[in-house]
Amino acid sequence: DKLDAIVCPDPFSNRNDLDRRFIFREPSIIVLPKNSGLPQRLSWQRLRFSGIPILQYAKENSGGQLQQKFFSKLGLSFVHRIEVDINALLLDYVAHGAGWALTRPTTLIQHPDLAAMVDVRPMPEPVASRELYAITKAGRNAELARSMAAILAEDFRTVLAPKMRKATP
Repeated sequence: DKLDAIVCPDPFSNRNDLDRRFIFREPSIIVLPKNSGLPQRLSWQRLRFSGIPILQYAKENSGGQLQQKFFSKLGLSFVHRIEVDINALLLDYVAHGAGWALTRPTTLIQHPDLAAMVDVRPMPEPVASRELYAITKAGRNAELARSMAAILAEDFRTVLAPKMRKATP
């Protein structure tokens, strides 16, 4: 009861005392070192046995949780040796050949100089995506959450989505 509303990627599905307003969904993408030698169309098996390790987000952040849940659902496991918790570090490691990674287009938008140093590919099917929600206590601050969701959804449509289209395949 210390916050009126939050915007976050976790809908807290296990909580019945919250109201959620969907804002937008962002698909994941694959980033590879330039000249990785991998084919344009990737498969999970090709990535798994490419000899290039995966760089993973730390399990404590939303990207890491999304990734863990997604790979568990598909029954996939990868050899990895590096975990990161910030987007700039992830892109920097990929750019310098330490591995490949699963991330989102907003990562590229946040760091355009680093994004220019990596190869961006569509994620093999099925595609994981991150959703963003405005969340309030049930029955409280409904108008605030509605306004926040509307403003952020419009900003996504007019500002982020066009930048995402330019930055991704």
